[in-house]
Amino acid sequence: MPLNILLKKKIPEIEIGSYKKEGQIYYFVKDNGVGLNEEQMKTLFTPFKRYHSKFEGNGLGLAIVKRIIDKHGGNIFAESDTDKGLTLHFTLSPS
Repeated sequence: MPLNILLKKKIPEIEIGSYKKEGQIYYFVKDNGVGLNEEQMKTLFTPFKRYHSKFEGNGLGLAIVKRIIDKHGGNIFAESDTDKGLTLHFTLSPS
């Protein structure tokens, strides 16, 4: 089934960028997908945790991303609203 049908005919969009806040550079990846509710956000970075069975995957992607960010001395967090997509924000330790 085509992705745009699964997303209620939305054309998938991804925005990547950065911003500076309190002297720290933050990077972000934002999409306009199905998003997550508040309860789902609590376990977003848990390995093998999947929220939408309509989409492929094994639930490891964001757990791996978090480990990489942690290993580089950074921080990662997310914001989301159901049906409005998700935004991941992360920092990396200055080297």
